Amino acid sequence: MPRGWWLTLLCLWLGGWPSRPSATERTDDTWYRLAAQRGNVTAQTELGAIYYYGFGVPKDPVRALFWYREAAQQGDAWAGYKVGAMLEEGQGTARDPTTAAQWYRRVALRKSTGEGETDIVGWSRLKLGFMYRDGRGVQADPGRSEKWFRLAAESGYVEALYRLGEARLRAGERVAALTWFQRAATRGHGGAFDALTRLQREFSPKQVAEAEAQAAQPLTAVATPEEEPQASVAPDS
Repeated sequence: MPRGWWLTLLCLWLGGWPSRPSATERTDDTWYRLAAQRGNVTAQTELGAIYYYGFGVPKDPVRALFWYREAAQQGDAWAGYKVGAMLEEGQGTARDPTTAAQWYRRVALRKSTGEGETDIVGWSRLKLGFMYRDGRGVQADPGRSEKWFRLAAESGYVEALYRLGEARLRAGERVAALTWFQRAATRGHGGAFDALTRLQREFSPKQVAEAEAQAAQPLTAVATPEEEPQASVAPDS
């Protein structure tokens, strides 16, 4: 993404040319910070990334979290995901998986682009699948875990197909597990291929063929779980 020139124009549009910083004050984040302080959500997200990854400045997870949260509160999906991830991992703050799950949910309930691993909505859905599976930040709930994995699969996440196979296997539904592993394996998931190879030994060629035919069918869409409460996250959470 081009950096510098467009934010200079933005600063002019928002209120005139800002006072030029001195040589000691001028850093890579200066112009982004000026636009971010004026409420520009793109600049806030970029500034979060600058501090998170250390682009031209020392890494500073506290500042990164602050600017990601500012952008997330204005509705930026990527920033919302990053707030959730940083809270889950304890980056720039104490670990808080409960609030992390709330932020993931805010993003996961949005409309997915269906573009696979470039879709942050789908990634947030996958995260919620793991959290409900493991009881991390939420009460463990296998049913909700699978629902979020299904939604992540609809968003194009192959990992979600594999996790659905694992879930069906734990539930003792081996035929269903075979179908999910087949779906993931045909999309290149190595773990699913290994699981499929082991599981196929238990079934007749006819049963394997039926599972393959079922796996080739389009996924049946599931509704976004509106029963899931929307996050109510205070600005200082």
